[in-house]
Amino acid sequence: MITFGGKIGFFQGDIKLLSEDLRDLKPTIFITVPRLLNRIYSKVTDNLERAPFYKKLLFRWAFANKEQEVLK
Repeated sequence: MITFGGKIGFFQGDIKLLSEDLRDLKPTIFITVPRLLNRIYSKVTDNLERAPFYKKLLFRWAFANKEQEVLK
């Protein structure tokens, strides 16, 4: 990746600041562990549960469309 212009970024060391790091780094490839993915999934689903109906509907629509694209 480095040969083709890829860059390497490291998180600040605090898991609570990871979303900030991801926003700043905008990684194309994200190497992680299942525990972190479970944490991200929980945060997204918790926020979705508290969201208004129209945001839930929009999220589900966008997710379904992206899922179809990935399956192609």
